[in-house]
Amino acid sequence: VSVRFQRILWRLLVTVAILRARAVGVCALFLVLAGMTFGSAQVAVTTWHYDNARSGANSNETLLTPANVNSKQFGKLFTQPVDGQVIGQALYLPRVTIPGAGVHNVVYVATMHDSVYAFDADSATGTNATPLWQTSFLTRGAAPVPILLQKCGGVTAWTEVGIVSTPVIDPVAGTLYVVAKTYEGSKFVHRLHALDVTTGLDKTGSPIVITASYEVVGGKNYVFADMLQVNRPALLLENGYVYIAFGSNGCRSGTEEGWVMSYNATTLQPAGVFDDEPGESAAAVWMRGGGLSADSSGNIYGA
Repeated sequence: VSVRFQRILWRLLVTVAILRARAVGVCALFLVLAGMTFGSAQVAVTTWHYDNARSGANSNETLLTPANVNSKQFGKLFTQPVDGQVIGQALYLPRVTIPGAGVHNVVYVATMHDSVYAFDADSATGTNATPLWQTSFLTRGAAPVPILLQKCGGVTAWTEVGIVSTPVIDPVAGTLYVVAKTYEGSKFVHRLHALDVTTGLDKTGSPIVITASYEVVGGKNYVFADMLQVNRPALLLENGYVYIAFGSNGCRSGTEEGWVMSYNATTLQPAGVFDDEPGESAAAVWMRGGGLSADSSGNIYGA
């Protein structure tokens, strides 16, 4: 029986198993409800927990029930190796035309070794035994941030810091937005990338180095410190802007401030910045990887 990869991967296990892969973090998991064949289009998963409300609900689900999701039918179909820990949620697009490789249902996975992978979602044999594409941001001598420099390894169990958060996809523009942290010489750098979902290549204007400052009443200016900050919350794409939140996890001796930045999704030019506790500490936007959310009026929410 031809078993097509389907949305059960995302609904039931990717948000659990792949996020928990940070403990062992060297493979992406692909799971199925055995015996079911899916010829119709599957639901795209373009952001953390399905939608900008972060509902975690696939309202288009028609096949899965408590009766047919069980240990006899549901299980691992295959795995694919990756080069580092997977902390963010994997994403999915159906019917993507990959240049030179035809049409595929595609799983997108980002790693702490600063790589983004595109895998065929239905099989890992033949030409699909290797990624459809892999993009590494470790160029020009860049490296993932060693945990000895990032600190907090005893809290997070991370071995390095690269791409931490869940990316976000604009399926209309065919763009995957992702934030990578690198260590370059003696500098810590965050970049926002806009990748073509078909090739993994940076689009025009991509990447852009993330910088920010925030001036308070009285003229005091606070500058975003790359070394201290981590983009843990999932990215948010709302009304033509990409929102990125930063902080640390409470192990930096109270030196973590919280930042939220917005960038124009088309040009990647900065559009706004918010420092939630200028001059103070411990108000990081961390959210254990959960994404900033938006309501129907475009208001943005975080914790």
